Amino acid sequence: MSAAHKPLRSPLTWHGGKGHLAMTTEDHHALTAALLASPTMVALSGYRHDAVHRPLEEAGWERTDIDMPISAARHREGLRRIESIWRNPAAMEAWERARCQPALFTFEEGDQ
Repeated sequence: MSAAHKPLRSPLTWHGGKGHLAMTTEDHHALTAALLASPTMVALSGYRHDAVHRPLEEAGWERTDIDMPISAARHREGLRRIESIWRNPAAMEAWERARCQPALFTFEEGDQ
């Protein structure tokens, strides 16, 4: 997994290692403030920490938790961690519109 695809880690939820993109707690608070101020559709992934992510949830962001294997623990079977994805209200509304949009083309069984 490239560095661009690794979830950002808060020092409040991450306990060491090398080569990770650890952000400071202040970085996370600044990111949270910027995300809350954004009028665009936004999604964020990472490891949940109440002090950092509570403002998103209080502002109506939806959180989805995903139980994931820990990639760094390949040699230790069964280690897992919960990663979360947050979507702001604008992103949730767009998702609902896309889900409800009728298909442009419909095919009957046997049509090729």
